[in-house]
Amino acid sequence: METKNMDFFRHMKEIAYCDYAQFLEEVDTCRRNMLTADTELLRDSGRMLRFDDAFDLADGRMVIEYKEVKFECFFHYKPNAPLYVFLNGALTKQRPQFSRWSYYTFANGSVLNIADPMYGLYDELILGWYYGNEDFNLRMYTAEVIKGIAGKIGVANDNIILYGSSGGGAAVIECASHIKGCRAVAINPQVVLSEYFYAEKFREITHNMVSREDKWHRDNAIYYLKHNCGSKHLLLVNIRCESDMQQVDNICKAMGIKVKYGLNVHKDLLIWLYDCYCEPYENAHNIQDSVYMFFAIEKVLESMEDQSAPEELDAFCRYIGEWWQAWWKKESYWRSRQPNLHYLALCNKSSKKTALFGTGDDARKLCRDLLDIPGENYYGVQEIFDNNKEKSGDDFNGITIRHPEEVNSWSCYFIIIATLRYMIDVRKQLEGYGLVYGEDFITLKDLYK
Repeated sequence: METKNMDFFRHMKEIAYCDYAQFLEEVDTCRRNMLTADTELLRDSGRMLRFDDAFDLADGRMVIEYKEVKFECFFHYKPNAPLYVFLNGALTKQRPQFSRWSYYTFANGSVLNIADPMYGLYDELILGWYYGNEDFNLRMYTAEVIKGIAGKIGVANDNIILYGSSGGGAAVIECASHIKGCRAVAINPQVVLSEYFYAEKFREITHNMVSREDKWHRDNAIYYLKHNCGSKHLLLVNIRCESDMQQVDNICKAMGIKVKYGLNVHKDLLIWLYDCYCEPYENAHNIQDSVYMFFAIEKVLESMEDQSAPEELDAFCRYIGEWWQAWWKKESYWRSRQPNLHYLALCNKSSKKTALFGTGDDARKLCRDLLDIPGENYYGVQEIFDNNKEKSGDDFNGITIRHPEEVNSWSCYFIIIATLRYMIDVRKQLEGYGLVYGEDFITLKDLYK
């Protein structure tokens, strides 16, 4: 792996302050550019490629056929950089599933996301572990596809980074052991599959007996942690999930090691124990990475080669873990706030058109957690306003954004101010239009008790 001075957070640089409005706009724009992925890349390109044939890579979707198995893939290329390979866990509504595909916007390297072919082989399956059957090991096939793609873009094994959580994390551990010298990230992985609740259902659907007698050791990822081929594994586990901590206990007993809170370094195996809790709103197992945790994980990956200062790296992980825990604690607080049914009833019963004022992060969170505009649109939101003229005409959850100057009469609207940062300013603005707080408009804070 090439050595380099790592820029821990490469984004949001060189944003110079001139005046307040300009500064905030540039910060928002830079952040938006960092996080906004092109959903057109997820459209089915119809490209069917045989692994043994010569083919060119292009950004977007493709299907690679290897040994009569079809691998649905998403790919995005960046030159002279590592290759991040994302494997997926339990199936959601989306088929094929490409979790974390949008990370290509900020990842410092090319991105390859491989959907689990098990869902194509077994329609009723919702968790496949990239397992295969008694005749072939799908994880070995997956590793061959990864090495083939890496070879086409000139990425050596030691610059391949495998990344997955839960069921995808289980597959990552073994796949990494078939790619000598690579690095792997497994978040809350199922290590011993036969202990997981879905093992019996998996057997019923696939007729694969998940057991420790499997000739490829697919049930027991500890085998690959013990019999490694020079690859490096980073396991992140939430201590608030008892079943995931049982997996850590399995590893410790089998390998004769002990762990503590924070980062634990045992040669080529690193175990990062973190503490995030948001019950009953979010299962502890599902509190995995986030956009910004990705950068912290990347820093640890870069530091795996240099273990001369393990105390410093452990301190970094403990600090990030405490910051992460505080964020989820705050998230739990906000989720615990019950909706204010009085004001929500006003939205439903009002003869006026319900409108949102604001299209930033606060508005997106409000739409996701309460209003559900792109889904059921429970409270009949029909109009979206924003003072930023550059957003006029843009789409926000299927509704066209309008600038206030386009409105001739405000009397026909019941408005929800959907911004915390500019709440006072927008309230004064609406009052200037002759609207009355509590009758003609409310704030997003009013929607919660």
